[in-house]
Amino acid sequence: MSPGAADAVTLPEVVVDTAAEELAKKTKKKSKTETASQASSTGAQPAKPSETSGATESAYGPVDGYVATRSATATKTDTPLIETPQSISVITADQIRDQDATTLAAAMGYTAGVLSDFAITPVENVRIRGFDANAGYGSYYRDGMRYGAGYYNGRQEPYGLERVEVLKGPASVLYGASAPGGLINSVSKMPTEEEQHEINVSYGTNNRKEVSTDHGGALTEDGSLSYRFTALLRDSETDIDFGQDDRLYIAPALTWHDDRTTLTVLGNYQRDELSSFISWPVTGTLLPNPNGTISPETFLGDPAINSYNVDTWTTGAFLEHKFTNWVKFRQSVRYYENNLNTRYVQVGDVDTADYSTLNRRTRALHEDTKLFTSDSNLQFKFATGTIEHTLLAGTDYVWIDRRRDTDAGTIGAIDAFDPDYGLSYTLVPIRHDVQRMEQFGVYVQDQVKIAKRLVISGAGRWDRAEDDTNVASPAGVTLVDSHQTDRAFTYRIGAVFLADYGLAPFVSHSTSFQPNSGSDYLGNPHDPSEGTQYEAGLRFQPDGSNVSITATYFHIAQTNVLTTDTAHLGSSIATGEVTSQGFEFEAKGQLTHDLSVIAAYAYTDATVTKSNTPEELGSRFYTPYHVASLWVDYDLSTLAVEGLRVGGGLRYASDVPARYNYPDGAAPGRTLYDAAITYEQDDWIFSINGRNLTDETYFVTNCTTTCFYGPGRSVVSTVTRRW
Repeated sequence: MSPGAADAVTLPEVVVDTAAEELAKKTKKKSKTETASQASSTGAQPAKPSETSGATESAYGPVDGYVATRSATATKTDTPLIETPQSISVITADQIRDQDATTLAAAMGYTAGVLSDFAITPVENVRIRGFDANAGYGSYYRDGMRYGAGYYNGRQEPYGLERVEVLKGPASVLYGASAPGGLINSVSKMPTEEEQHEINVSYGTNNRKEVSTDHGGALTEDGSLSYRFTALLRDSETDIDFGQDDRLYIAPALTWHDDRTTLTVLGNYQRDELSSFISWPVTGTLLPNPNGTISPETFLGDPAINSYNVDTWTTGAFLEHKFTNWVKFRQSVRYYENNLNTRYVQVGDVDTADYSTLNRRTRALHEDTKLFTSDSNLQFKFATGTIEHTLLAGTDYVWIDRRRDTDAGTIGAIDAFDPDYGLSYTLVPIRHDVQRMEQFGVYVQDQVKIAKRLVISGAGRWDRAEDDTNVASPAGVTLVDSHQTDRAFTYRIGAVFLADYGLAPFVSHSTSFQPNSGSDYLGNPHDPSEGTQYEAGLRFQPDGSNVSITATYFHIAQTNVLTTDTAHLGSSIATGEVTSQGFEFEAKGQLTHDLSVIAAYAYTDATVTKSNTPEELGSRFYTPYHVASLWVDYDLSTLAVEGLRVGGGLRYASDVPARYNYPDGAAPGRTLYDAAITYEQDDWIFSINGRNLTDETYFVTNCTTTCFYGPGRSVVSTVTRRW
């Protein structure tokens, strides 16, 4: 079974939103990136640069340090996190830089409820609360709009981001079709009025050579026109023989604003040349082999075949117009295009005759994805007596066109312990897929604050999603020709009580839907799967501190999951169910002037609760029971050397469970250690980052027919110049 705004008015009196003023009074961590933290920024719902500079945080802009206090991901409004009745984790640019995260998955490695390193493939695929989250499931967003539409989409350069936000649990009420575990919204670096410049040069393990640069500032004296330009170039090998991890990233942006209107136009181009899908046999890795252990460095494909090249282009525009102090209109649009070419060699287990011979086959994909998305909404802020409202009403639209050509063939067997390359192979076309999807949604949300204490949030949404799929043979014979229309109503209701001492208990109930492609034995389209979450938690953000602590219990049930149709073997019906429940704890903060900490723990019990396959009932999904992490950053300026900081962390995951049909496939737990040393003097920064310092050999997911090794030790040194 497959699984806020700053203004508010009353009628007639004016109510002032003091959240930004209170935030400015809080004690801030001494900035490691002072120039960058002063940059103004706009997002999918941009704010004027003058409203987001200096100490005032915006949901769409940079954060100084590790602790964010505002977000727009859960509500599509600039809202304090403490007033949001659903779990959100924010990974800031400072955290990404301090931990040397080169992928989104790596950036989320210290986030509660996220299993981010469970597969070594060129795909940005993670699990949130036990459920897969990838671009194909509608789980990746950028600046509040869908980013990518297929499993092989979604890769983003973390250096081009101000923050990565993980919204946990069903999120269809504001975003439409998506997986029930949650979604990831990244926030782009945007133009800034304050002048800032940065260049970084890195060298490290696997001959990694990288240079990146970031520039911004005003183009006119009055600051009405500003720019941002971010770029990165990397040339690198990997742990695996013949491995490759090369990237080119370019992202320009312009913002124009006056007293009432802000317009931002931006784009990016990303070229990735990577190692394609690499796996290893179960026998000789997880299971013993009389010939020994197959090294994680051993390449079992063929250098003449394996390749993974992908080009991504995007261009977008964000408009905000303030009609009055209490009415705003926002319009966001983006066009996304992704072109993928990959060839790879698939392996199985070794031949039991000699436990060395490895049979293989070849595969190739050429996939083009085009996506257009638009989001329009009106925000009203008003108050009646002691009751304040932030009312949001809007529509969004997504259009997707995906085309894929698939080839398959054969290649000779090799010795897994002494591989020989350059063998003859074949690749012939086997199918051509065309998929067109459209989604249109209408949503309404009201955030109500009563007497400055109780925040009640309610939202509802109606969606219409269409899917046309055609699969043809190389000769043009139609194999599949289907049309599917799904309609869904989703909602969320939640409440937060703003108690004394920075305590804020919250509860919420939210729903989601996710179309199931295909049809049953009679040709009827499958009903979409539906997700339901109940969540209760407690946030703690003491006044005058830079600390945020969240503890949450959740229960998610996904129904209408595809399961085997026992009356018609080879067909499926949407009657299965998966349940995930657990507890999460996450703490971020500056405990003293010199000490900052990130701590996370998640207990997740994700199991199959309904299935037509009896052996599957009660079996656990691919999620460990326990995942924990700890990162500590200490400034040694007052004890030793001015400008010297040290950081260290660990990432732990318990056993990845075996599946019922692969009882020997459980991957052992692991503990990985990371570290960083940074020295800052004037405009120069020198840093050394290490990940998996003990070079632990481990598996990132359970082993079924093959295994995937996790990344080995890496050490990277970087020199940065800012001015």
